[in-house]
Amino acid sequence: MSLFEPQSNDLRSFFRGLLIASVKGAINNWAGISFSLVIAFIIWVVVQDYENPRIRSLVPAEGEPPVVVLPLNVPDGLIVEDLPTVRVLIEAREETINELRAADFTAEVNAVSVAPGHSISLSVEVKTNVKGVRILKVEPESVVIPVSEEGVREIPILVRTIGELPSGFVLIDEQVEPSLVTVRGLPFLVEGIDRVEATISLSGLRDTVLFDRELVAVTKSGNRVSVSIEPSRVSVRLKIVERAFQRSLPITVNVTGEPQKGFAVEGIAFLPPTITISGDKNYLLNIDNVEVLPIDITNATGSITVIRNINLDQGVSSEIDSVVVVVTIVPLYGSRTLVVAPEFVDLPAGLKVSNANYGVQLKIEGPASLLNSLNEKEIMVYVSLKNGSVGYGRYSVTVDVPTGLSIDAPKNLFLSLEEESNSDN
Repeated sequence: MSLFEPQSNDLRSFFRGLLIASVKGAINNWAGISFSLVIAFIIWVVVQDYENPRIRSLVPAEGEPPVVVLPLNVPDGLIVEDLPTVRVLIEAREETINELRAADFTAEVNAVSVAPGHSISLSVEVKTNVKGVRILKVEPESVVIPVSEEGVREIPILVRTIGELPSGFVLIDEQVEPSLVTVRGLPFLVEGIDRVEATISLSGLRDTVLFDRELVAVTKSGNRVSVSIEPSRVSVRLKIVERAFQRSLPITVNVTGEPQKGFAVEGIAFLPPTITISGDKNYLLNIDNVEVLPIDITNATGSITVIRNINLDQGVSSEIDSVVVVVTIVPLYGSRTLVVAPEFVDLPAGLKVSNANYGVQLKIEGPASLLNSLNEKEIMVYVSLKNGSVGYGRYSVTVDVPTGLSIDAPKNLFLSLEEESNSDN
């Protein structure tokens, strides 16, 4: 056994003595240890500056996106037309600079004094949370924030469905909450909006479903518009049922009132003439038509065209929600028989009509309204006596009647001419 090996009963005393000796040695050498630590730190700093020195650089580097300047305190009712950008001159270690990006910096300006049509240079303040980075300068140090009056519109929400429902299922109801949204943005962008859409896929849907969808503003051609939409999301409830039974039924309508005197209803037409409805089989087998709201034709003098909504009972659906109804109203046609005294024209010199009491029988046809208001003085009958001679003969008849009427009249009138007596005898 070694002389330095402790006896088993003295093991505890050996370690206690070793600990006390070590502590006393550390206390006696404290000054030396402290000096060594300082020297080691200085050496580490020198090595760091040599291997990874602090340098100055403009960041983000060329080719990288610059830092976007964010305006604060923009007055209500104004909107920023464009966001300027800056780059930052910094001092940092080389390996840190190589990893810096625009997202590592925050550039802000106080835009409380901006106004439309006024160019005001605002100082840019840049901050970063990256350790070891010192900001020396911002390029440029000030920027102009262009603003304009904010465009505002209220626009209804349109649900745009894509895909197809499974075979045998149909969408019978659509509920949107809210139904209107407020759109804000640059005036020309707001004016160019055609609709605000929520897009929903129908693929695989077989029951009533509630969706929460983000809203998108688009132009007529479907291009997205970058504006603020309040609220930005919408709740859409689609009611989908299984199409158990279908029937194609005619459409009917009740006509109330009477057209103006002299006019009548010629017919009623529907576009489309029938509709296909879906629902419970027992219910559909017990109905023969689909009736739309009545149409009033009181004092009408011409055809009436209206659009009527199709209102169905709950649980019944149609592929269309409205129908065009055309009520054709035409004048009543009739006839009148009149005897009108003719006017003789082109009488040859020295001759006269033997009997002045001639009449021409006429049959006049046309709308009842015109016939009822017709005055006999509006009808002119002319008998041409051109080339006439003494004795009986047939002479041509012409008749003028008001526009809208037709005439059935004899072509000739049989009459006698005689020599005109000399009043001096």
